[in-house]
Amino acid sequence: MRSLMCCFLVCLVLVGCSSYRPEQQQSGQQNFPGTAQLQEITSDLPEGYFEIRGLSAGAFTPSYWQKNTLNWVPDVRAPMLAAQTTSPYQNIYAPWALEQPNGWRLFYGGWDGSDTQNDRIYSVTTNDFLSFGNHALVIDHGDFVHVNNENVQQLADGSLHMICTAAPDALNKPAYFSSPDGTTWNGSPEPYEAKLTDIISIDAYSGFSVGNFNGANVLLQDNGTWVLYFKDWAHLDATYWASSVSPPSFQFQGVAQKGNNFVNDVKKITVGNQSWYVMGFVEIDPKQTVTYSLSNDGRNFPAEQFLFKNISGQDLYIVAIGFVLKGNQLLGVLYGASAVETLDQNQIFARWLQKKVVIQDDAGTHQNSIGSHGPDRQWFQVPASGTLQGVISLYAEDGVTPLAKGSFSVSSGKAYELVVN
Repeated sequence: MRSLMCCFLVCLVLVGCSSYRPEQQQSGQQNFPGTAQLQEITSDLPEGYFEIRGLSAGAFTPSYWQKNTLNWVPDVRAPMLAAQTTSPYQNIYAPWALEQPNGWRLFYGGWDGSDTQNDRIYSVTTNDFLSFGNHALVIDHGDFVHVNNENVQQLADGSLHMICTAAPDALNKPAYFSSPDGTTWNGSPEPYEAKLTDIISIDAYSGFSVGNFNGANVLLQDNGTWVLYFKDWAHLDATYWASSVSPPSFQFQGVAQKGNNFVNDVKKITVGNQSWYVMGFVEIDPKQTVTYSLSNDGRNFPAEQFLFKNISGQDLYIVAIGFVLKGNQLLGVLYGASAVETLDQNQIFARWLQKKVVIQDDAGTHQNSIGSHGPDRQWFQVPASGTLQGVISLYAEDGVTPLAKGSFSVSSGKAYELVVN
């Protein structure tokens, strides 16, 4: 991977990312219920910048999503995760972050510096999306040309259940893999060599044998039932769903959502006694927009709403997304994207849902965030003097709900923890 400083400069110069948008600036007098303070903490931040920590999204708030004023902040690393450089074949996408007790296991697919252009499934682990380790090849392509577009569910007993797009030929099919412990898949130690017998069945879906199910298969465990959301390229006007008591055999149920875009993720989050289902899509064409749909029952999803677009030529073509959950917090979206239309140079980027910070210096000038650094941090530029003083205003991750306000004084190369009283 590139050095952090190199990635930072690429994002700053080419992307020009900012979490503060002047057109959303709040007007008039506002009541801020809390007082915001910045407390200095140890950091190795580059000179010329300062960092604020403690900005990750709070518990999932349905009204924020319904109003759709969400504050999505691009990560300063562009990409957040690049393919290994062990060969010329460096094309990774389809990120899927599976929450673990001490962080996440991040699955993804592609050519991760492999010796052939056959998609495979890999994983790394991370505590904070700032560093990554334990790189592993999880599912090798085996009998297929490609396996990719994975998503993984984990049950209370620790077992993992994965659906992938598998390509035995030009007609992609969903394939199912299970693991009791995350290291043995379908009875064999990883890397498991995928087999044609791993392809699922969908009873009562007459078009299964001739359908193409590329890049749009999502598995969800919901109240003891397995739900498969899928898109058949022969019927691009809808996302369908099927159910199962025990995969890989599913029963076709019907339409889940009417729309052309490709379903990539469905997350279930409980708020009080109410369940909410967030379905994420990538645009069918020109692949520059991410959308979502919010449902209360997980079976009927309304029309999509805009989530975000690409921010530069580096992520011009977005091909796959995956939400990041931490308990009942939806922290962000990871996405595979490419600068070229051939889609063979994808890397993994990040957009984090964060509290909105508005900084006004003593001269009355707004200092905008240049981007996030993982789910909890934002970076800001410091003037040539090396110091900055003024007023900080904090809003919730909806970008409009005032939380706290206070005075601040910061210095170049320093990090600060946000404290709200």
